[in-house]
Amino acid sequence: MSLTLQNLNNIRTLRAMARELSLDVLEEMLEKVRVVAEEKRSEQAELEQQRAEQQEKINALLERMKADGISPSD
Repeated sequence: MSLTLQNLNNIRTLRAMARELSLDVLEEMLEKVRVVAEEKRSEQAELEQQRAEQQEKINALLERMKADGISPSD
């Protein structure tokens, strides 16, 4: 993690930096961080859905192989 992000993760550093900013600027920054966090949540949810779909396909294929009497190790 870069030094700047480490500073943002430290509450004391944030408080010190916030003293130099107006409330409007802080609220604008907060909204931007919320947007980035929501984008990250969406990306992670999409990746998880893709993994789940892939696992479903694998499980279905394994079941068909099992029904046909084929071992996955063959």
